[in-house]
Amino acid sequence: MGLFSLVFIITSCENEDFSDAVYSVNPPDTVSAHFSITQDNTGTVTITPQANGAYKFDITPGNGKDVVKGVENGENVKQVYAEGSYTVGVKAYGINNLTAEAEVPLEVSFRAPENLDVTFTKDALTLTVEAEADYASAFTVDFGDGSDVKDLAIGAQLTHVYATSADYTVKVTALSGGSATTVYEETLTMSAPTLLPVGFEAFDTSTFISFGGNAHEIIDNPDKGGLNPSNKVVKITKNKDQTWAGSVLQLTNPVDLSAKDQIKMKIWAPKVGAKVTMKLENISDGAINSGEFTVSTTKSKTWEELTWDFSGIDKTPEFRKVVIFYELGTMGAGGDDWTFYVDDFKQAVKPVVGFDPGSAIADFEVLPTLSGFDGGKQEIIDNPDKNGNSSDKVLKLVKDAGQTWGGHKLTYTDVYDMSKEGKLRLKIWSPRAGLKLTAKFENDVPWPGVKGTAEVIGTTTKASEWEEMVLDFSEVVFEAGNNWTNLVLFIDNGTMGDGSSNFTVYLDDVMQSGTTHSVIADFEVLPTLSGFDGGKQEKI
Repeated sequence: MGLFSLVFIITSCENEDFSDAVYSVNPPDTVSAHFSITQDNTGTVTITPQANGAYKFDITPGNGKDVVKGVENGENVKQVYAEGSYTVGVKAYGINNLTAEAEVPLEVSFRAPENLDVTFTKDALTLTVEAEADYASAFTVDFGDGSDVKDLAIGAQLTHVYATSADYTVKVTALSGGSATTVYEETLTMSAPTLLPVGFEAFDTSTFISFGGNAHEIIDNPDKGGLNPSNKVVKITKNKDQTWAGSVLQLTNPVDLSAKDQIKMKIWAPKVGAKVTMKLENISDGAINSGEFTVSTTKSKTWEELTWDFSGIDKTPEFRKVVIFYELGTMGAGGDDWTFYVDDFKQAVKPVVGFDPGSAIADFEVLPTLSGFDGGKQEIIDNPDKNGNSSDKVLKLVKDAGQTWGGHKLTYTDVYDMSKEGKLRLKIWSPRAGLKLTAKFENDVPWPGVKGTAEVIGTTTKASEWEEMVLDFSEVVFEAGNNWTNLVLFIDNGTMGDGSSNFTVYLDDVMQSGTTHSVIADFEVLPTLSGFDGGKQEKI
């Protein structure tokens, strides 16, 4: 009994001492957090919780992310914030799971971007913008023409097409990710001359106007492909107002009709037989004009190209206006029946007399099949040297290794008639003086029954520049009963070519020449081209 009592007393004494120790422990105090904010505008914040008497923490970051639990004393966590004010919750745990909490304010602000560098690249009415800056998260660009402000990503480019020639103040803003920004402004002069040929991909809209009830706008091509693959065209509607309603293309410089006195235009009309009238006018005096010329559409609801012949007008006045009328003299009514589309105004030379322009001269807007054999190749390309020849397109001939008689052929569906004009006049660009260009005509009979005329040879006198060459067929016999549809050309006939620049020539404006000039090929519009035995040709 005594022993039991002793043990009991001792046990009771020990329990009393332990309870006193536990209940004397205080919860953590001075709860707070230390914030380390990066200065790179990423919004990264390192949070280090602090408290007296704590061994772990729970952190509520306040940025919408989940609570981070069990952060040991002396450790930290990283969180990402947008610029702004936040409240970070810190819960400190002491021994016996006693806790204390605090709410710690956090301010995140971004520095303004530095070293902003903007690059503008101008191409007529098209502007391309690039930008870079330290501490920038992105950019915006205000092009100064009333269009919406556009976003520009880091390392990207932004392209904008202006509607008219003018001065524009372009503003580029570097964004920090917060409220701080850095701005660069520059006034740029954007301009593009309106010169034939005219398309509407990047076009000064102020130079196309309508009057008398016509309404127009530049829109996406509603029937893209085939004859007209352009992205942009002009939509014109003749409304009920005036019978003489029309539209005007105003050019920067007068039309030069001395070499090319035809004007072509693509049109999409709602009906066959619609009368389309064109005239040329002086920029300041409408009484000075070419007179009106009318052609009719031959297709309905598809693109076609019409041609107006100004070869017979007085070409001395300066004409800067191209005026078009749809059904001149008839009142329009708006709607689909009075809506048409136009595109691609350009000049051309008058086709050879007696040839049907629709078949004898193919339209370059739709490429013909270019073919060759035995090494022959052909292609139409841009004029590589406009000094001495302002044409946009020319024919490139290459004599490759094949046969010494490797050559080139221009084929028409109609017959060459040399009885009236017995000479061929052409422009040639040769890599060397003394190069011999041989020409002959062949009939339309396939090999081996084909017949050819005698050959005529011309020799170049200049190197690496355009010159004019005349090939005299006036004494050549053209045997009756043959359809002379092929003009055959040879570079240094009898010498093996090698396909190099030394055997590469360019041709343009092949004309019949006598008392008058009739164009056989100017390569703005295409005949059928072919090569043989090493001959190559291409329009460039």
